[in-house]
Amino acid sequence: MNDTAIAEQDITSQSKNDTKRKIVVVFSHHREGGGKPLDSLWFATQKVADRGIKLIFPWTGGRITTVLKLLFKADYIIFDGVWSTILWRGPLYLFASIVLRKKLIFYWHETDWHIRGKWPYDKTANRGQYRGKEYIRRLPTLYAFRRNRFTHLQLSHYGCRLLEEVVGVPKHKVKLLRNMTRSSRLLEVSVPGTYQPGLIIACGHVKANKRPDIFLDVAKRLSINPLYHFLWIGKADRVFDIEGEVRKRQLGSSVEFKEWTANPQLEIAKANVFVHPSEFEGMPKVLMEALALGKPVVAFDVGGIKELLGGHGHVLPFGDVDGFVKAIEESVDDMSESAQLERRRYYEKHFTEDAFAQRLVQILSEI
Repeated sequence: MNDTAIAEQDITSQSKNDTKRKIVVVFSHHREGGGKPLDSLWFATQKVADRGIKLIFPWTGGRITTVLKLLFKADYIIFDGVWSTILWRGPLYLFASIVLRKKLIFYWHETDWHIRGKWPYDKTANRGQYRGKEYIRRLPTLYAFRRNRFTHLQLSHYGCRLLEEVVGVPKHKVKLLRNMTRSSRLLEVSVPGTYQPGLIIACGHVKANKRPDIFLDVAKRLSINPLYHFLWIGKADRVFDIEGEVRKRQLGSSVEFKEWTANPQLEIAKANVFVHPSEFEGMPKVLMEALALGKPVVAFDVGGIKELLGGHGHVLPFGDVDGFVKAIEESVDDMSESAQLERRRYYEKHFTEDAFAQRLVQILSEI
């Protein structure tokens, strides 16, 4: 069922009880929720509904009459990322929302995208980069941003600071809304659980900003100890020559790269230590999953990683390979029952659907 159908179903099936609820329309340029950037909102729908707020998810390419009916009913309108205001009929729906004087919310589900170039605030960049129809499509977004019509939701304190200091969003228009990861499969895995001693796992697309080269450099340093085996789970970027890089470092069978599986959580559950050598990040959900599974984490201090871990892992200055190696050596012994359970409890408190719903409802009440 696509989002247009979901929206139509929501309109026709509203009961008298639903009319008492606040209605939040969440626009996305994706046809369906689940597995897309709006995951946190999508998966928290029931928990939010339990608190008296109804989330409805129209696609920006959806049927105009259906979506406009939703806009009239909405108490709040959330645009999920820059592209939801630009692609398909996004500009039309944003313009209609402005005309209807709705409470507008912009959800930055990634920290660095578009902020680095100050888009859409930098007028010079806009004029130089976009012309004709491309510029016209962005006019409602430019108007809403520059008139401060949006309340901005950011994943991390780091992201909030970027919006305030780099982009120039007024502090009172920025709210912290940490994301979450779907808990059902994670909490089915018993903690403390069995694991493979010395198994070091990373998870994510094998591409430049995830720094698989650093992952291999660390593996090389630890390869003299037969205890260690390194596994990276994720789709490979054609630009990164995995076989060539492994061969250059003479790592042999001590390192393995594996494509995504249907349930990567089961693979992560086997890890002794979970590592994340990325160069820049927002609030990576894979680290939440590692904590839910009770794993010690080693990562670089980029984006919102330090505040995500909350002291439940080693956080090193970016590029500190020596420190990364030492942290792994210390972490392999940090698998006591109490340590694993503490990490699981931390995850349950901060990164489940219930925790996210509570934060979202509180923010909506303040707008």
